Amino acid sequence: MKTFEDAEKSPFFRKGDIFLYLVLVLVIVGLFCFGFATKEEGELENLLVYRDDTLVFSYSFAEDKYNAYEEVKVEETKEGYLVTIYTEGEYNLFCIEKRGYVKMLDADCSVHRDCVAMWAITDRSGVIICTPHHLKLCASDEILDPSIG
Repeated sequence: MKTFEDAEKSPFFRKGDIFLYLVLVLVIVGLFCFGFATKEEGELENLLVYRDDTLVFSYSFAEDKYNAYEEVKVEETKEGYLVTIYTEGEYNLFCIEKRGYVKMLDADCSVHRDCVAMWAITDRSGVIICTPHHLKLCASDEILDPSIG
């Protein structure tokens, strides 16, 4: 068993410790770089909106065509569409711009309205989530038809 004096005389880091820390830093940097290298970016092709894992709205940027399935109100504007999704008397309002941009504009989900503060969807990796209303807006490569299956 080492005494306090022995521990005090030994170096703070041993060669093995420095090697271990260096390997750990390299692994962390490698994983960080791998995460950015495999991030799925690209032009926004389709938007899918789910409530409780049920598709309620879809939009194709290539075809400029949408499908609204439940309590959804769509208004056309010069730049795109204003879409309001109603959930048991409450709502979420978001805009779709034809140039490939989706942003939550308003909601009455909570005091903080976190979904309104989320970043806009501009590429295939984008997502907006409204937890109180169980709503998820996400980019997709495919348009899904809920009538199939």
